[in-house]
This record gives sequence, structure tokens and C-alpha cells, in this order.
Amino acid sequence: MNTHLSRRQWLKTSAAAIAGFVAGPGAAAAGRLSTPDFDSRHIIRLLYNESHFGISEAAREAILGGLDDCSAYPDDRYHELKELIAARENLKPENIILGAGSIEVITAALHVYLSKGDALASDPTYFDFVD
Repeated sequence: MNTHLSRRQWLKTSAAAIAGFVAGPGAAAAGRLSTPDFDSRHIIRLLYNESHFGISEAAREAILGGLDDCSAYPDDRYHELKELIAARENLKPENIILGAGSIEVITAALHVYLSKGDALASDPTYFDFVD
């Protein structure tokens, strides 16, 4: 078998692969290609920080253990949680900021710093920070 690949052969192979990749979704939609075993639940969407391992057993037990208390609002200042984090990280509880996800915390920080001047963000960035 000849293992030498000329530039021309490489270009032809690459062009065919790209054409197949580009035409693939259109061909599948037109019914020329089918994937009967395809299940969208098994797609790993890395941009959403999803885990393809699923929920851990410890998390499952914590959720089930907290069901009896889920009908009441939690402490809105999260005093106990802040104290636990502060003790573990050797900080003061007033130096701990908590939020419902990183976007909320980053947005709060931006509001504080933007009141003092400008802020820079990378491109691409979270869609929440785009003008």
C-alpha cells in the first residue's frame, strides 16, 4: 500500500470531506441520509458546562434530602453558607458574594466597577455582557 500522499491527493481528499460535512445536514434533512438511532439527549454541549456523566449520587441524595424544606424561601442573606465558606477559605463572611450562577455575580461586579469608569471584556464573551 502506498502511504505517500501528494498535495493534490490531500486537497482532493480534504475537499471531498468538507463537501460531505457541509452537505451532510442538508442531505439528512432531504431524507437521503438517515440516522434512526440518533437521540438528542446524548449530545454533549460543552458550551453549557453540562456533564455527560449525569448527576452524582451525593448530589442526588442532597436533592432528595432537601425536598421537605423546598416549600419555604431560604435565608436571603445566606449567612450560614457564607460563614462556612469564609471559615474554609480563611476569609470574612462579608467578603463572600453569592449568586444564582456566575452571570449574576459578574454582572454585580461590573455594575460596581462601571460606576467608577470603563470595563473591558473579551470577544467572544457571555452574551449578557454584549451591548
